[in-house]
Amino acid sequence: MNKIVAFLFFTLVFKSGFGQNTSSPQYYTQSFDLINDSFNLSGKTKIGNLSGYSTDAGNFTLSYLFKSFWNNANKQGANSFKIESIVRQGDSTHIEISIYSLNEGELKTNQDTYPRNMIYVFGNIDKRKASKKIKINETEIELDPLEYVSYQNQIAEETIVSIGGRRGAKLSITGKEGRQPIYLSASDFNHNGISYTANGTMSFNRGRVPPVDFNFGAFLVKVLPEKR
Repeated sequence: MNKIVAFLFFTLVFKSGFGQNTSSPQYYTQSFDLINDSFNLSGKTKIGNLSGYSTDAGNFTLSYLFKSFWNNANKQGANSFKIESIVRQGDSTHIEISIYSLNEGELKTNQDTYPRNMIYVFGNIDKRKASKKIKINETEIELDPLEYVSYQNQIAEETIVSIGGRRGAKLSITGKEGRQPIYLSASDFNHNGISYTANGTMSFNRGRVPPVDFNFGAFLVKVLPEKR
């Protein structure tokens, strides 16, 4: 019975004008950019839709689902996606995305639509894990699993992100004109081991604050609630 439930949770469904099929996640091979809501998709042909479930605990969390979306979209020739629906069902989340193939210029235009100098910090993506005590400048925050906080950094402003108290990790971020959002993890959760580049000044004063891939971070901002 458990094996059947696992299969239902972690099988993706691909829908297109040519019918539908299912496939299991493997490894991504290309880019996979989240299309911002303000990006104009007029004239772009949708390749199809992907849908799948993630669970709030265990191995098949949002990280696994995102990696599965990435791999399956690349197999269909897509390098970008738009979130169509997010439905909570108990301890699971059903997400449907539409997938597209954008050229390099369109990908850059899309990334240019994101807010500048934003900092996002995520709690753990497994609800069984403990909450994390973090500090942004002088503001102390207890960040629970499956939520995030955001901070609007300013140009030339130095923002200190601290995780784990006095002996924890500390990261200094200086705002820069035109800098894209920075996504960080308060827990060393698996975010697919994707390389990360920040368009700004970042320095580690002590320890390590794990960065999160740009598009996975943007995906999490869409899916998770922000701590208020």
